[in-house]
Amino acid sequence: MSDRIPPPITPAAEKTPIRIPSLDGLRAISIVFVLWAHARPTRGFPISWTPDGVTGVQMFFVISGFIITTLLLREQKDHAQLSLKAFYRRRAARILPPFGAFLLVVSAMGFCGLFPFSFRTDILQPLTFTIGFPWWSHHLAWEVRHTWSLSIEEQFYLLWPPLLIVLPKSARLIAALAAATAGPFVRVWIYQHPKSQGLSWTLVCNADIIAWGCLLALMRFNHPGLTGKIASWRPAIARLAAASVLLFAPWYFHKAFVRKCPEWSTNALAVSAQAAATAFLILSLTELRKGAMYALLNLRLLQWIGRISYSLYLWQQLFLAETTRWWNRWPLNMMLAFAAATLSYYLIEQPIRKWAAANRKRISRR
Repeated sequence: MSDRIPPPITPAAEKTPIRIPSLDGLRAISIVFVLWAHARPTRGFPISWTPDGVTGVQMFFVISGFIITTLLLREQKDHAQLSLKAFYRRRAARILPPFGAFLLVVSAMGFCGLFPFSFRTDILQPLTFTIGFPWWSHHLAWEVRHTWSLSIEEQFYLLWPPLLIVLPKSARLIAALAAATAGPFVRVWIYQHPKSQGLSWTLVCNADIIAWGCLLALMRFNHPGLTGKIASWRPAIARLAAASVLLFAPWYFHKAFVRKCPEWSTNALAVSAQAAATAFLILSLTELRKGAMYALLNLRLLQWIGRISYSLYLWQQLFLAETTRWWNRWPLNMMLAFAAATLSYYLIEQPIRKWAAANRKRISRR
């Protein structure tokens, strides 16, 4: 059997969905970054050093751009058109039920006085996926502050699929490349204007991160020979280099350029470098079924963590808070976060998705 995985775009693959190798493992690494960063300030956490939790969120963005674009391109190839109705139905079944359950619990806790709470600020902003827009206050409670990334995801869903329908095939690659290129300049402008800092929590400041995933999916779909050659070039060294960029790009850009440029400008460059490195890792690890990193990312434990990563990301914020509450103390807080995520995945995520798949025609009519 060949080590190289061809792009999964066949009709059979569409009818029998399969999980793309390594992506669940990358999701697991992403959520570990977030969990570690959020757990470090909690009582009893034994390690003082922590990776950058935002790096984990950025990895999620690139993975999302890659997966969503791949699925849409597959659908267009197999059915000669894209159905926005079907796309939004699938996304709603995937995202809204666990998110709604989480917001209900947060509302109950807030009204019980367990943390400073404003329904308008802490529920309506996440619920409308408009965190960061200028008509809102940006002082969200810690328990819901992480939902800024979900807002960006929803804004991406509203923009990119219609663009794929409107744009000719030759312009899609140009659009993704333009977004990926423009991102650092947009961030520099936002960092220079303090009154626009809220845009850091919107698609405006993060479109290029997702665009790297979209760009990879378009390249892999339209130019499989080229992407195969890129993935095959010294994969062990290239993967190690990409992983190093993920971990150390902010430190490197700060040390190398901060004497000549303001710190915010080096951060703008580091984010782009990390997004490009993530896109390369996705390409390499989905194209080549070999190597130590591939074996690690496809361990059953990491695959399981990757599968529950959405629920884990939602619920961890309630437990990994810097307070004196008993459920916020290490290691009980991490155990409770995993317990809540497991219940959410098996009792909400999975049943709703299976029900939605079985009743898709009825849901479409409604």
